[in-house]
Amino acid sequence: LQFDDKSGEVVGGLEFNVDLVPEPEVYKFYFPQFATGSGFTTRIVLINPGEEDFKGTLRLRDDDGKPLKTKINGRVVGGETSVEVPALGRRELRSDAGGELQVGSVSLASDGPLSGVVIYGSDRTGYTGVSASAALENGFSTSVEQKADSEVRTGIAIMNLEDASAALDLQLFDKDGLEVSQARLEIVARGHVARFLDEFGWSNGIGLSDFEGVLVATASARTAAIALLSTKDRLTVIPVVPR
Repeated sequence: LQFDDKSGEVVGGLEFNVDLVPEPEVYKFYFPQFATGSGFTTRIVLINPGEEDFKGTLRLRDDDGKPLKTKINGRVVGGETSVEVPALGRRELRSDAGGELQVGSVSLASDGPLSGVVIYGSDRTGYTGVSASAALENGFSTSVEQKADSEVRTGIAIMNLEDASAALDLQLFDKDGLEVSQARLEIVARGHVARFLDEFGWSNGIGLSDFEGVLVATASARTAAIALLSTKDRLTVIPVVPR
């Protein structure tokens, strides 16, 4: 800041030093599928590999992107709960298998780099562990399989990470890389969709009773996704590849 006299010459000034306080870094990851009730449970296991205690906020949302009120560790939460994981420690949050079925998605924002996994399923379907998902900027691709005679189906769960609706253009390719059908999916702000492969409303009514191939999803917004192969008594995670 400078001061001039009437002649325009600089006659004095002040110097300010301003120390800017950086915004604290926020670490985020996502679990695109959560289910509780009707025999289903979801166990959310968080691990702190660091040498400092970290705190975080776990948010649960339903298919419409609204807070999911449910019971976690025996206590009813209104869509959000706090968690603290000690250095080199572990915390587990478990849903209740009783009551009506509730489905949705989970996100975690923490002040340090935690890692996590969900263990999801029921005694009828079996259980599987799914690592936390990072944000997918442009969509994803994944292997898919359907076999009606052996009750094999591929399920896809997708969560919208944005405050506006997301559009996904889906392409289905057979095992030789030939495009066989298309579909379009809309997910509301912060919403969630979980469907089996034959439930996406494919363009040409393609039969999927015996199919092996690749699903490619091109998204207009950031998403997170998982794919699960379901058999009579087992769930198996299928890798989801970012586009």
